[in-house]
Amino acid sequence: MLRDYHPPRIKARLSPGFVRRQGMAFARSVVRLGIIGRERLEYWKLLVWMLARKPRAFAQAVTLAIYGHRFRVISERHVA
Repeated sequence: MLRDYHPPRIKARLSPGFVRRQGMAFARSVVRLGIIGRERLEYWKLLVWMLARKPRAFAQAVTLAIYGHRFRVISERHVA
């Protein structure tokens, strides 16, 4: 999906608060998914691939990785 994803070109000013929240979300994802999580190898492979091939879609890839992690955690709680 990310290979074929083309993010829209939007020119907008970002507030400092928005940038700070996005930075904190990325930092938490690095810790939880990239260092602690059992999926850490796949997480880093995804980030490197996105930076090399689709840098404009990097934020979307991180968002989807966070969603995927959350879906896995919820399903493990209810299925196991």
